[in-house]
Amino acid sequence: NAVNRAAMEKVNHKSRNYIYTFIGTHNSKKDHSRLKDLHVIRSKLCELYPSAARYINERIMADLSERVTYSEYLELMGFSEIVVDMYRTNPYEGFSFRIPEALLLERKVITNRLIVLDCDFYDLSRFFVIGYDPIDRLKSFIESDFKPLSVDIRNRYDCSDWWS
Repeated sequence: NAVNRAAMEKVNHKSRNYIYTFIGTHNSKKDHSRLKDLHVIRSKLCELYPSAARYINERIMADLSERVTYSEYLELMGFSEIVVDMYRTNPYEGFSFRIPEALLLERKVITNRLIVLDCDFYDLSRFFVIGYDPIDRLKSFIESDFKPLSVDIRNRYDCSDWWS
């Protein structure tokens, strides 16, 4: 997966309104396990930072009629400090567009996709991996500096020149 650098630059706001934004659905109407890990992260953030709940932007949709457009989604991501990417079926499935969006926006990522541990863009300063990182590392992850990607790696996830 890759995204267009120019599109990402348009939504790369200097200010942040949210610690993180997550817009997604449950596995199914009966199975909410996909988001169980996100609840743990949210709870820990609210424990660490008592006012955090006001700055967490979550929208869990019950059905497809509640979807937001991609441009609306990108605007929200541009105002978020962290991108959240949760797997749909299993922690080793390929990654979604959230990862390259975060890479080009230069945002940190919280994910439960264990596959990122083996990717060229992985770095402790950029990723908190649920199911791998201990929850006690969340505070240092949030407060630590972000290590920028090399230009070479960034370019691998930028599709703007793929068809020229």
